[in-house]
Amino acid sequence: ENLVSYHADLGRLLMVGRVPDIVAQCLGEPVFLYKEKINWKSPGGAGYAAHQDAPAFPMLDTERAATVLISIDAATEANGCLEFAAGRHREGMIGLTADGIIGQEAQAGLAKDWVKCPTEPGDVVVFSCHVPHRSGPNASGGGRALLYLTYNAQATGYLRDEYYRRKRMAFAASAAGSPDAERAAGSISLINHFQGRVVDSGDLGVTRQVERLRALFAEKG
Repeated sequence: ENLVSYHADLGRLLMVGRVPDIVAQCLGEPVFLYKEKINWKSPGGAGYAAHQDAPAFPMLDTERAATVLISIDAATEANGCLEFAAGRHREGMIGLTADGIIGQEAQAGLAKDWVKCPTEPGDVVVFSCHVPHRSGPNASGGGRALLYLTYNAQATGYLRDEYYRRKRMAFAASAAGSPDAERAAGSISLINHFQGRVVDSGDLGVTRQVERLRALFAEKG
């Protein structure tokens, strides 16, 4: 996360121009970048439990925000592409647990609604903070990277810096008070939707993925 603070040229691609303009069209008002992250799923990497994004965004008016997926690699059923519970974003929070995810009983009610969303490099998907979604583990032989961006209506304020400040504080407090210090230190979100553990990305890290993003923007415009 927090890529823009360390890659200024990437900020110019994500904070102005085509991507925020697309989100503004969807929301009907101008937007600011709220947060950004790259999800790298290594071969054998875990998936994400069914959840909605709204509980992870306590500072947002989530009716006036949206998330964008930009596919750096192809996301397939084999490597754990995103899945959405189609049409269920109109129902508010669904079966919210203490972990901020959708409980097992509520998930049973979504069983017929899941739609897989495979993507190719450069594809863009915009979705609501309230749509239930999940992804499976990477059962393929190769890794895959996806960029996720969340935007909020400009009328609700520029909140990105404060979001990251509060998240660092929340993570530090969680790690200090957790009986499982290793897991708390490896948390990636304010909700517990990730079903694995964070590992060192080594030479498949952020810099390489940012370079690939630049190339995609140059190619796709």
